[in-house]
Amino acid sequence: MLPGTLRIFVTERQPMAQAIVLQPRRGGGFSAVTNDFDESGVVMQPLDPAWRLAPVPTNALLPTLIGVLPKDLNPGHAAESPRFWRRCGC
Repeated sequence: MLPGTLRIFVTERQPMAQAIVLQPRRGGGFSAVTNDFDESGVVMQPLDPAWRLAPVPTNALLPTLIGVLPKDLNPGHAAESPRFWRRCGC
């Protein structure tokens, strides 16, 4: 490599499952928020639609985990709650 050359390698993770949780909205009510999980159980926060160059892919074919609480979802980290892993059967 020449001096001053920067190499960047990008690996895109693919969602393997999803969880839909309700989060409170300002002014009342709730919003349904979908969070995806990669093969290691790491929470993948949905990408802001303004950053997308292509239409949002459908996640209708992903298994949906039920009973997941918002406190179990920390984007960029694996869901570590024993209750969570019992429910997903991992």
